[in-house]
Amino acid sequence: MGDEAAVELEGGIRVKNFFTLLSSHDGSSAFEIMPTFVREDTGTVLTFDSSGKIWTKHSRHVEYRLESLSAKVSKIKTFFKEFSEMVSDFATIKLGAQDVELFLRSLIPGESVRSQNIRHRVAAIYHGGVQAAYASCNGTLLGCYLAFCEYCDSDKTVRMSKKIDLKSSNVNAALSGEGAKQKAVAFANAILLAKKLGVR
Repeated sequence: MGDEAAVELEGGIRVKNFFTLLSSHDGSSAFEIMPTFVREDTGTVLTFDSSGKIWTKHSRHVEYRLESLSAKVSKIKTFFKEFSEMVSDFATIKLGAQDVELFLRSLIPGESVRSQNIRHRVAAIYHGGVQAAYASCNGTLLGCYLAFCEYCDSDKTVRMSKKIDLKSSNVNAALSGEGAKQKAVAFANAILLAKKLGVR
C-alpha cells in the first residue's frame, strides 16, 4: 500500500512511500506495519530496523481498528518525511576512498575472500552501477548506501522455498530476509557516518 508521497533527488532518483501491512486472517495476531520505501528506477526496497515497524492490536470493533491504523500510518508518513530529509543530506556528503572503505567494512567486516568479493562488488555498483549516473549519488554517501541496497536486492542469492515461487521469495527477502536486515543496518551506519563527517 502507498500514498502519493515521494522524495525526488537531483538527477532523477525518486523514492516512493509505501508500507506493508501484515496480519492474520483470524485476528490472532496484531497488525504489523512496515515502512517500505521503493526506489522507482531499480525497484530496490529500502528497509529499516525493527524500531521502524509499528504494531497495533486487533480489536473487536472495526471502527477502533481503522482509527488505530490511521494513526499508525500517519507515523509512517512522518518517518518518510524524516527519511527524505536524511537522504537529501546523504546526497551532499562526498566520500573519499577511505570513507567508502570504512562504510563497506562496517557492513561487510572481515578479510575472507567472500567478504572482500562482496565489498568489491558493492564498490563496483557504487562506481559503475545505475546510481553512478546520478549527480546526487556520484561519489556521495547516498550513492554508497543505495549501491549496498541494490546489492542486497539484486545480487544476493535468495533461498528458495517449496511453499512460494521465486518472485515471491525475492519479495519476501527484500522485505524481511537477511538482506532486509543488512539494508536496515546500512541506513543506520550511513547516519552514523554522516554525523562523523559533520552532517546533522
